[in-house]
Amino acid sequence: MKALGLAFSVLLPLALTAGASTILHTMDAQLYRDEAALYPSVGAVAGSALQGSGVLISDRWVLTAGHVADFKTGGTYTIGGVPYTIENVFTAPGHPTLGLDNDVGLLYLSAAVTGIQPASMWRFDSSADLLGREATWVGHGLGGTGLTGTQGGPEKRAFTNVIDGVTPAFGLNGPSF
Repeated sequence: MKALGLAFSVLLPLALTAGASTILHTMDAQLYRDEAALYPSVGAVAGSALQGSGVLISDRWVLTAGHVADFKTGGTYTIGGVPYTIENVFTAPGHPTLGLDNDVGLLYLSAAVTGIQPASMWRFDSSADLLGREATWVGHGLGGTGLTGTQGGPEKRAFTNVIDGVTPAFGLNGPSF
């Protein structure tokens, strides 16, 4: 249990609660899929409760949002086209069920993922170092644009944008991101 607490204390600064993003109608939708393919460590979380995304952080551990982990009993984490069974689910201390505070979850897989390199943590000295940098958001979500509304089923997509503001509300007060 101590190790789990340590994992959450290290990973909590990663807890950025992001709302859905809008696919620009002026962009070819395939560009979002192509960029997502550059991030093989991001997979899909399915099963009971909410579906979502998760990032492989070791061969058997997946970092996801707490609200995706809530009520998750069993289910699968699919990465590289291979489904892995979720054996255990943990949420951050202080995360209210279906809430967005301390919105971090960890999934423990019943078997090790092979052939895919886990993501590594990016280090920075202060949250101000993030300003003006490019960041890429990767995840599974529904299609559609601001003009069409939601269309189609969930797909893995990614986009890059420039960080133009950072506040403590985003949990970026630590040395890791």
